[in-house]
Amino acid sequence: MAEHGSIRIMPITGKLLTTSWRIITREHIYQADALQLASCKEEECDIVVSADRRLLHAAMRQKIHGFDPERDEKKLMSL
Repeated sequence: MAEHGSIRIMPITGKLLTTSWRIITREHIYQADALQLASCKEEECDIVVSADRRLLHAAMRQKIHGFDPERDEKKLMSL
């Protein structure tokens, strides 16, 4: 994925941690999941792929489209 530019490694900044904390308190999700959503928002990503339903619901509430690779395989293949 990195070869195709699909992955970007980001530094964890104070701003990212602050955004993560806000997501944690609103969504009641794990810190790592909140950091993923905060990173996604920071980079203006509009899609999250995960089999974790709680993360997908939190993503949708954050205005990020969520796809489950097990249930949404056809949708993902069409992107």
